[in-house]
This record gives sequence, C-alpha cells and structure tokens, in this order.
Amino acid sequence: ILLEGRVPGPMVDPIPQALVLTAIVIGVGVQALALALVLRVRRAYGTVEMRTLRARLHEDLDAAAGLPPETSRNAPAVERPA
Repeated sequence: ILLEGRVPGPMVDPIPQALVLTAIVIGVGVQALALALVLRVRRAYGTVEMRTLRARLHEDLDAAAGLPPETSRNAPAVERPA
C-alpha cells in the first residue's frame, strides 16, 4: 500500500530475531535447571565440592549394593617397596 506516493523501506526478516530470542530463553532455562540441580545436591550432601561428592556418592552406591566400604581412598593398602 502506498502512502502519499512514498514506497516503504525493505522489511526486516523476523526469523533471525525469533531464533536469537529462542536461544536466549533456552539458555536461561538450562541455567535454571543447572542451578536447581546444584541446590538439590547441596541439600542432599551438604557440599558442592567435587572430591567430597565423589567419595560420598561411592559410599552411597557401595551401601546400596551391599558392598563393604573401602579402607581408604587416599593411601595405598600396602607399603611400597623402596
């Protein structure tokens, strides 16, 4: 439709804008999910430190499987030869 004899400028393609907005929304959703998981792990284990979590997870899995706990995760079971 011509108004007062002028030709309107070219239209902007809305698809790239919609894709960028969708990517932003998905990114925020993923961050919210990650934060919820971290908070749930902290509530369950009392920490978010990876070494402690790994040790407690192994303990929980061993207990669920009925296995005896390991003696130590830090020291060798026997003395090393000189």
